[in-house]
Parts: sequence; C-alpha cells; structure tokens
Amino acid sequence: MTEPAPASDRARPSPLLLLPLLALPLAAWLPPTVHPAMGPLLALLLAPGAVWLALRGEPIRPLLLLLILPCTLAAYLFSSARIESLRVLFLALVCLAAWGAGRALAGEGRVAWLETVLGATGASVALYGLVQVTWGFQRLLASGEGLSPDMAGRLRAGRAFATFPLPSQLAAFLLLALPLTVWRARATTGRVRLAWSAAALVQLAALCATWSLGGFLALGVVLLCLWPLLRER
Repeated sequence: MTEPAPASDRARPSPLLLLPLLALPLAAWLPPTVHPAMGPLLALLLAPGAVWLALRGEPIRPLLLLLILPCTLAAYLFSSARIESLRVLFLALVCLAAWGAGRALAGEGRVAWLETVLGATGASVALYGLVQVTWGFQRLLASGEGLSPDMAGRLRAGRAFATFPLPSQLAAFLLLALPLTVWRARATTGRVRLAWSAAALVQLAALCATWSLGGFLALGVVLLCLWPLLRER
C-alpha cells in the first residue's frame, strides 16, 4: 500500500495536506451522523486536498460523483424533498473533497501518514468500544439516569458502538482501519511492529464486540484481499 514517492514530491511537502489528516480522527470521534455541525467543518478540512490537485493542474473527475451530482441537482429542482436533496448533494461534495485529499496525499508520498492516522484512530475508537461492553454499559444501566427505553435496550444487547449511532457503523469504520493497521505492522519491525500488532488486535476484538453479521462477512472479504498482498512482502 505504501510506495516510495518520487524525490520531487518528497521535497515539496504541502501544509495544505495536514488539514485532511485532521479530518480523520474528528470524523471518527465526532461523526456527523451524531453531531451534524461537524459536516461543514469536515468539508472545510478536506477541501485543501482538492485545492492542491487543482493547483497541480490534475483533473478531479471521479466517475461516481459525475453521476451523483447531476442526479442530485435534478432531484432538487423537481422534488418536493429539497432539503434531503441538498443533504445528498453536500455528501457528494464531501466525497469529492475526500477523494481529492487522498489523491493529494498519495501524490506527495504521504500515504504512510494516512495509514498511521487512520490506524491510530481506529485503535482508539476500538478501545472505547471495548470499554463500553466490559464496563460502561453496566455502569450506565446501574445508574439508570436519563436513559430512554430504546437506549436501555441497546445497552442490554451488549453490542459495542463506540462513538457511532449503530454497531454496524462501528464495524464499517473498523473494517477501513484494520487492513491499514495490519499493513503498518507488516511493514515495520521491533517494538513498532508490536505496537501496531496490538492496535490491530484491539480493532479485531472491537469488531467482534459489535456482533455485526455484515461486519463479519466483510472481514472475510478483506482478509481474502489482504492475504496476497501480505505474502508478497
């Protein structure tokens, strides 16, 4: 996953790309689905990646977004649910900014930064999820303060969800972070490898604690895709 960047790219690090990296932990610890105000902030943090590509003269044209944007605009013009159409349009623009940020990071040879930030964020969120199921849920149920019947039922189910609204969403995030964490462990040595290996085990344990069937099935697909890459190193 991490390949050496050209010397010319490594010699010209852009401070614009530090902002998209900051968006990763913020989106995981304060997801917009729970904190709607975070959406515009994340878009602003991701935008420099797209700006960087524009300054380099590189085209920004992911095919999926070229299909999403006109459909969303048409829905806004002809649908009565215009607020929802605007929300989908905003998400499409955020995806475009995220794509630009990732492309820019790869162009500057900073893929290892992205892997490190996502792996560390995944480990911290996973640890929070494990604390929930081993101690936090029981403590909240014992106090019973301010718990709605729906929330009490979710806590009794014992499925980790960490900072996300649903266990399946935590599983989806961990499935993004876990492969890169394993890759970092494989690419390093000594104590650093031990640290990344421990982070991967924490993420795997939290993924199991979600009891998400879709997460387990997706993990099998991830392992099938990752295994040939690991064997090549």
